[in-house]
Amino acid sequence: MRDVILLGLVVMTFGVACSRSESARFVLENNKVERVEGCHLFMNAWNATDERGGPWAVIEFVCDVPESVQHEKEWWGDKPHPLAFTMGVGECLVLGKKFYCVESIEPGEVTFKATYEWVTRHHDHIKPLP
Repeated sequence: MRDVILLGLVVMTFGVACSRSESARFVLENNKVERVEGCHLFMNAWNATDERGGPWAVIEFVCDVPESVQHEKEWWGDKPHPLAFTMGVGECLVLGKKFYCVESIEPGEVTFKATYEWVTRHHDHIKPLP
């Protein structure tokens, strides 16, 4: 019986360790609000190529808003409407404690990957995520 419990604990520990080693990704689809790390993100335009030499997307985001407003017309809640800005491949946003960087931009969607995280509570050092 003890061996079964020990084996169960080893399997659970291995499963948790493996899931932590995977980097988090999310896809932001055009005109659809996505909730990540307590923040709402929205993309309303993209361009596959331009004179700057690469794809970009127009992004808006706001943090610390209730999840309940995610599917509302005013998805930013009671905060001011967020300003829009463009992002290209390799550029990052800080959401919560993680830096989510644009991995790819395809027609109608942007893929973000959790690439770095704060190491200290003073936010003076980051480390890469596996």
